[in-house]
Amino acid sequence: MYDLTRLSPIDFETLARDLLQAEWGQRLEVFKAGRDQGIDLRYSRPHGTATIIQCKHYAGSGLEALRRHLTKTEIEKLRPLAPDRYVLFTSVPLSPGNKRDIRADLHPYVIDDLDIIGAGDIENLLARHPTVETNTPKLWLTSTPVMERVFHAAERLQTQLEVERIYRKLSLYVQNAAYGRALGILENEGSVIISGVPGVGKTTLADMLLLAHLEKDFEPVVIRSDMSEARKFFSSGKKQIFYFDDFLGQTMLGPRSDLVGRRQDEAILEFVELAGRTPNTRFVLTTREHLLQQAMQASERLRRENGLMKLIRCVLKVGDYPLLERGRILFNHVYFGDLRQEHKDELLADEFYLDVLQHPNFNPRLIEWMSQFRNIRHSAAGGYRATVAAVLDQPALIWQPAFENQISEAGRGILLSLYSLGGSASLPYLEEAWEPLHRHRSARYNFTSSAEDWQKALAELEGGFLSFIDGRATFVNPSVRDFFDETLCAHPEHARDLLTAAQRFRTVLGIWRLAAGDRGGRLLGYLARQPGLLEDAVERTWGLADKADRGGPAAIGVDVSKAITWEGRFLEIIRMASKTSSTRLRGIAGGFLPLTEERWKRFSPAYEEMLAALDVMEANAPFWSPFSSALRSRLIQQIADEPRSLDGFHAFAMHCERSRVPLGEIETAALQQAFDAYLKDFLDQEIGQIDDEGDLDLMDSRLSEIEAWAGRELDDERSAVQSRIQGLRDNERVDEQRPTSTWSPSPPVSKDGALTEVRNMFGALRPDA
Repeated sequence: MYDLTRLSPIDFETLARDLLQAEWGQRLEVFKAGRDQGIDLRYSRPHGTATIIQCKHYAGSGLEALRRHLTKTEIEKLRPLAPDRYVLFTSVPLSPGNKRDIRADLHPYVIDDLDIIGAGDIENLLARHPTVETNTPKLWLTSTPVMERVFHAAERLQTQLEVERIYRKLSLYVQNAAYGRALGILENEGSVIISGVPGVGKTTLADMLLLAHLEKDFEPVVIRSDMSEARKFFSSGKKQIFYFDDFLGQTMLGPRSDLVGRRQDEAILEFVELAGRTPNTRFVLTTREHLLQQAMQASERLRRENGLMKLIRCVLKVGDYPLLERGRILFNHVYFGDLRQEHKDELLADEFYLDVLQHPNFNPRLIEWMSQFRNIRHSAAGGYRATVAAVLDQPALIWQPAFENQISEAGRGILLSLYSLGGSASLPYLEEAWEPLHRHRSARYNFTSSAEDWQKALAELEGGFLSFIDGRATFVNPSVRDFFDETLCAHPEHARDLLTAAQRFRTVLGIWRLAAGDRGGRLLGYLARQPGLLEDAVERTWGLADKADRGGPAAIGVDVSKAITWEGRFLEIIRMASKTSSTRLRGIAGGFLPLTEERWKRFSPAYEEMLAALDVMEANAPFWSPFSSALRSRLIQQIADEPRSLDGFHAFAMHCERSRVPLGEIETAALQQAFDAYLKDFLDQEIGQIDDEGDLDLMDSRLSEIEAWAGRELDDERSAVQSRIQGLRDNERVDEQRPTSTWSPSPPVSKDGALTEVRNMFGALRPDA
């Protein structure tokens, strides 16, 4: 069974046209929606006889409402038309008795019960013409068998809430040419990166790709933090689709945002290559275009694979939405939304909807915002058009009025706290960050607080600024985080409050990165004038472990993968001290090395982050001398004492390529001796412990990269890695060919034809339509 309620009247009329054209083998004329004089579709024969088709989308209203409409309205329209044949196409389920009653209602214009096409008949026609079904994703994705398969797969991998979120928005979706481009890349290459400006519809496009594959029995794996989640669930013997929304927002803007230091660039490339050679694997990523460009600049690995990145990239632009598709997007949002008729009337008056569709700042996110009553309920009577026009001219106004004037102080504190945690956190974790900030702001700004503030504020933010899934609070979309970036840079007092109340180093780090970034000049100047603000916050928080650092029962509900490593904190303090020339921060960093003795007895060092810190020190040599020499000696000693992993040797090799300070003979000899010991005693053991093909590929590439530093070829060692990979592949059976879809794009429409169709569809929003 199909859920026809997902279709708008325009969708339903298009379905009727496509099905009847396919069934009759004849082209049908399409007439204006709304005041149509009784004609939606028409087929005229050469000798003058005409068949009139009326589309009545009453699936949500039922049979009685349909019959009332037919007897009160449609029968009067039919008398002057006197059609040779009249066909009723309705989404209402009809029994044979229902059809007889309707034929009597419309006597003498309905000649045969077969000319009354109900929901059951539509299902039969869809079965006869599967191409029509394929090109109507709102139908086949909501059919009962498909939904059962989709939700069963989602439940197995605990992604059912994510899938439910996508299904709730399915009615709003308008398929366009970008879908075909992205699908083609995904099917040919195994991966696709959907990039574009904020609000252009990247997530929606990715959502549709995900649903299309779930219908084909692919298991969904939704990645929330980093690529370790993908490696954990990958199985080459299964049909799987991996979905990483805003992947650079997570890896570059989150609390562990060192893309290169954390090797997320390598991990992403390795998984892209893995998906490319595994026919049953799909990998869908989305990112904002400016973040992708920043990532390419920051990562030599991504630049080196620029050809691959171009091959799998699908850039989504506002230009991908021609006028007709823009019109369908706006119409669907308004039709399925909760705007009152008075707002719809303002949209229709003087064809204001055309101003919206043709505005240079048009994008789907703005359309979503202007179509929800809660966002415009504070507009003055008759002021809906003015509000929409202002937001189109200045998109930042979407969040600013609500943040400044329409939510409580407690709500503002929650939003600031969540921003400081990267835009997503479990509710207990968020509350712990919010409580000290709320107390501080209450005292500073002299507002009263109460025990109910937390719960009341969560309730007022839900659906507007925040969404709640699996006990986690998340910004409803990335534009909220962008808004807070701009707000903290423009109003540094918010950053001051966060630093003063900070209980976690990740909060301090987030504000620092914003200040040190391209847009943070004003905020950086504010911190420079009050150096103690940053220094106090660092000193208070740098040694405190997040719950996420510890893991285990204490961290239930906390994203362990987002913990900032010990070495990561050290690296960031080195960067802060170097940027600000703060001797106090340098002193804090100076206290780090003595603490490593005990820590590195229990935990392996994060060599890449430590050597990245050494890079920064050597680039600011006078400020850090002789501390940098001590750090380098300590790291060489550590790797010589514990030569158990390739990570340390690879990190040193890469550091030596970057560094202008050559190693001394004694240091070089110590590292080479340790590397010999690793190859002899530990390499085979490390290879045998790795069961993930992507990790083995990474090891192979690293052995290749350090051959020059090692002064020898490592062919035997790389062969051992490849043998392990082959052994894993032999245990997995994959299909020989990559499955493909049968989707085909809609035919192009002329500019004048599109304008006519848009005007016709918006006629259906009139109260008398």
